Amino acid sequence: MEIRTSSGGVPSVAAYLLKGDPTEDANIVSVRAKDGDGPAVEIDRDALERLRQQGGDRFGQRAAAIGPTFGRLEALPEEKVKVGRRTLVCRRLRIVAEEGRSAEVWLSDEVAPFGVVRLASGEEEVALTDFGKGAKPSLAGPFLRFEVP
Repeated sequence: MEIRTSSGGVPSVAAYLLKGDPTEDANIVSVRAKDGDGPAVEIDRDALERLRQQGGDRFGQRAAAIGPTFGRLEALPEEKVKVGRRTLVCRRLRIVAEEGRSAEVWLSDEVAPFGVVRLASGEEEVALTDFGKGAKPSLAGPFLRFEVP
């Protein structure tokens, strides 16, 4: 499973090599990631486990939500979205918060277990680039090994 993100104009990509349900930590074999012009890194299973044991604040902050986390839901027309070698028919929703911020979400039952194909809010966006068996990664090595003390 590979996703592309953009925040403040800085692109990032993360690829997850999985051996089963991605909601189970033990099924994540490794993670490859690249932020902007930085080096591509690979975090193997042992490093992921050490990070998990060190707790969520290992990098000094928790992950921030993209767009509003609650608000009024508006149904939008379905849209076809190309993901890897597939074209998915996605349900679209807009989440509108009381202060006016909004986010759009594209969802498909074909993308288990979360269903999120794309999420966009302001200058931030997350998009699935490929998934499933036979997924083609866009990240190319060489990869720096991510070391965890």
